Amino acid sequence: MFPPRTQYAERNGRLLAYQVFGSGPVDLLICNGMSSNIDLAWDIPRISARLQRLSTFSRVIFFDRSGTGASDRLPLEELPTWEDWADDMGIVLDAAGSSRAAICGDRDGGLLAMTFAAAHPERAASLVLYNSSARYQVGPDYPIGLPTTVLDQILRLWSQKWGTEEMISVFMPSVANDPETLRLLARQLRGACTPKAATAYFHYMLKFDARAVLASISAPTLVLHKRDFSFTSIAHGRYLAEHIRGAELRELPGRDSGLFSSAEGEEAFDAIAEFVTGTPRESEPDRVLATVLFCDMVNSTGEVATRGDRAWQSTLGDYFHRVRETVGRYGGREVTAIGDGVLVAFDRPSRAVRCAVSIRDSVLGMGLSVRCGVHTGECVLTDQQLSGIAVHIGARVAETAAPGEVWVSATVRELVAGSGLGFAERGAHELRGITGNYSLFAVT
Repeated sequence: MFPPRTQYAERNGRLLAYQVFGSGPVDLLICNGMSSNIDLAWDIPRISARLQRLSTFSRVIFFDRSGTGASDRLPLEELPTWEDWADDMGIVLDAAGSSRAAICGDRDGGLLAMTFAAAHPERAASLVLYNSSARYQVGPDYPIGLPTTVLDQILRLWSQKWGTEEMISVFMPSVANDPETLRLLARQLRGACTPKAATAYFHYMLKFDARAVLASISAPTLVLHKRDFSFTSIAHGRYLAEHIRGAELRELPGRDSGLFSSAEGEEAFDAIAEFVTGTPRESEPDRVLATVLFCDMVNSTGEVATRGDRAWQSTLGDYFHRVRETVGRYGGREVTAIGDGVLVAFDRPSRAVRCAVSIRDSVLGMGLSVRCGVHTGECVLTDQQLSGIAVHIGARVAETAAPGEVWVSATVRELVAGSGLGFAERGAHELRGITGNYSLFAVT
């Protein structure tokens, strides 16, 4: 059941929030960065899908460390030490009934993961480090660190822009043109901690140096690092791989900071699944019968010119809110959103058609028009993403539809016979890039 129930473990009179989900043969403890809120994470479709993917091969233990997210907040004068934060991991493992787990440290969560793995080798079955570093600040014996001037700029950014879409765009450039994802990620930052607390945590983080513990890590270790991530360059990942005995380094394409919220692909999750379970990913993808709904806004460029950039961003946010609210009401699953277009999957074609009509009617009140296309066919399912010829047909049906109309393929019309839905013939069409003619129908 997703989202899972949030539970609490007690430490020194304060509560640590955690969740347990999945039933795979391996326990996997996710050690997030300080931007985590395990409750709000499930409201972000991409993060939710990736957490659910982890649950297909492991029993996931997901938590917020002391002072952050859904755990009890702490006075700034009582900042935990790194050892305190690492101890949180043991307390959560105990509460979840786990004696030994694979540990995944995301960004600054990697510092905690390394500290815990070195101190408790009997509890760390394996270690995955993503965009992590042993030390952030430059030093005479650590030339790859960030200079003080850059760190001061980051501290100012934390203080002034924490919890804003602007800050998300800086560290997550792959979602910079997705207003709804920016809004949700910014809300998660605000739900993780305040700007003052975030600045204090980051300032404290700069003082930590984990290099001394690297030689003590005995767990099999996988280092994942983005090649073009500017905050901790690829040199940081290479350093970890060189100084942790037997560690494997995989350099990933892209510039994004976060593991779960990036739009840059699934390569990291393929690597985690293979490393944690010891089983390579199956080469043959799953195939499922699904109904796909494409919804695309009509004349969005003209709307931007008419309304202006600032007003348009507000309108676009409202538009995506209405679309996603409607999708949820009809039991759909958002697969992806690109620009002002959305791809949604349904298990029943009648629900997809009715959802499309509701979306069209809802956005009319905003002075907007959409064209929607619905098709049912066999799709390739890979990491919760859909692909294959059926998806392309659905996209082309939407592309061909008249503004303000919902068009469906003949397959959909046949499958919903007796549902009370009505259709008008729109003739046979050649769909761009697809061989043959397709009979299309408009929902009446």
